[in-house]
Amino acid sequence: MSTPPSTMKDLAGQLLSFEMATTNSSDCFAHAVKVCEKLKIPFSKLAGGDGFASFLSRALALAKLEVPSLSELEMQADGSLKINPKSEHDSQVDSAAGAALVTQLLLLLVTFIGERLTVTLVLEAWPEGSAHITHLYSEAKA
Repeated sequence: MSTPPSTMKDLAGQLLSFEMATTNSSDCFAHAVKVCEKLKIPFSKLAGGDGFASFLSRALALAKLEVPSLSELEMQADGSLKINPKSEHDSQVDSAAGAALVTQLLLLLVTFIGERLTVTLVLEAWPEGSAHITHLYSEAKA
């Protein structure tokens, strides 16, 4: 398996940071789920809810190969992710797992709809972070 491009890893980390800043929780699984849910809104306008669910399901399968603890996340019939309530979390593993899931989702989006449209959808989901995202994206292109 190839290493994800650093730009998408950095973008995934930034999106997780945005979500972590909005709560007092340090549950990285929950933040990764929230990032995926926020991406669902603009992406569904483009490909529908089922299209997004397909991308998310594939991203989860790929991320599980990198971080097996992601088996604690389950795809629901409505295309959302649910955290197994009986699971115990290790915050260091959770952090890597959340980043792996979001990175894989971004990479799939870039592969199928292109980097520019992916960044546009991300900016639509996080308008408050547009300066950070645009700066991150432009630095990577330099």
